[in-house]
Amino acid sequence: MKLGSIIKFHRLNQNITLESLAEEIISVSYLSRIENNQIVPANEIYKLLLKKLNVDLDAVNQNEKDVLELLENWKVILLHNDKEEAEKLFDTISEKVSLSQNHHTTLYFHILQIRYYILQVKHTEVYDLIATIEPFYNELSTELQYYYLKHKGNFYYVVQNYFDAEKLLSATLKLLSNFTPDLEEEKADLFYLYALSLSMNRKDALAIYYIESALQIYKDIYHTKRCAESHVLLGMSYRRIQNTTEAISHYKKAKALGEMLNLELLLAQIEHNLGYLKARMKSSKEAISHLEKSYKLKKKHSQKGLNTILALVQEYYYIDEKDTCIEWLQKGFDLFSGDRSSLNSEERILYIQFKYYDYVFNNYTGDYESFMEVTFFPFLKEQEKFNLLALYAKRHSGYYIERKKYKKATEYLQLCNRSYQKLFNI
Repeated sequence: MKLGSIIKFHRLNQNITLESLAEEIISVSYLSRIENNQIVPANEIYKLLLKKLNVDLDAVNQNEKDVLELLENWKVILLHNDKEEAEKLFDTISEKVSLSQNHHTTLYFHILQIRYYILQVKHTEVYDLIATIEPFYNELSTELQYYYLKHKGNFYYVVQNYFDAEKLLSATLKLLSNFTPDLEEEKADLFYLYALSLSMNRKDALAIYYIESALQIYKDIYHTKRCAESHVLLGMSYRRIQNTTEAISHYKKAKALGEMLNLELLLAQIEHNLGYLKARMKSSKEAISHLEKSYKLKKKHSQKGLNTILALVQEYYYIDEKDTCIEWLQKGFDLFSGDRSSLNSEERILYIQFKYYDYVFNNYTGDYESFMEVTFFPFLKEQEKFNLLALYAKRHSGYYIERKKYKKATEYLQLCNRSYQKLFNI
């Protein structure tokens, strides 16, 4: 890192203003030019600035080796998503990094903290870290740029910003030509994360390529849990491209591995996906069997299972078992008790679908049309849920056709067509 960037890093890290640091040493404009690496300060000025920032570079360099070893160990623990072990080291590393005062080491720690706070579900802290690191991105080594982009992309995936997640992880892949990780598992982790973002953006053919690349590495290093998760993702991708045979094959492989490792929450996910697949195949009895197994497994682990309850509502609605359908609908509503303003976007998407079926079972009484046009469709558009927009716009068009409101019916049929075009990038 250049001298000016080192000064800027420590000044910002200590929340010191340009004016305060420059006072009695140099002018504010001169300091600004130093920090922007437009000029190289004289050694005497550099030392005065560091002294005012309480940074002793000699002491920093002596302690850096030990701190870097700790960070390397922590990096591997975070790669394994070992939340408990990561927590054990966090305080020790934080203290040593603060004592070291080395700008490179501190930035490295901040970059790894992104992954740590993802595990801790501390999203506000991640945004703060990104704001801290971003001004120094161009000064980072290729290795640190790699980890920064990867963890930032991982975070954007977690907060459901799938477009930017894919973009960042794609940029991370390009850095692999100039940086070779120590562990093959690191590459597999990147391939897997990138595949996840591709899958959410409905780029399933490319997602399959990267999942299979990750899966091969996970097989070679006997990472059985990630093998199972990769098979689940492959099942979802093959289902979307309507290769049912491959989808079922991968779900079965995932299920066998999940049962071997007793991964009940993963098994719940597999049962849900199998239920969804069987529903698409019009095999309602099998679909319901898988979905009910998924719900029981989720309930056992205190998971709400709202998506599975909704799938059961939809399937019982499809086979016209109204009473059972209403029972499951009520279970869903019971889980939404309390302040609904605190729902996250995914929960709200589920909630408005429950509301839709509630209107259906009550013969569209009340403010159904207002709900659909003011709340339901605008929110799905905002969230870019084109698959749901297409499904419900078609149904809403049918609602208006039954009432001979053909202009409205045409409006929503057009929305359905536009949504399909967005969904398949036509």
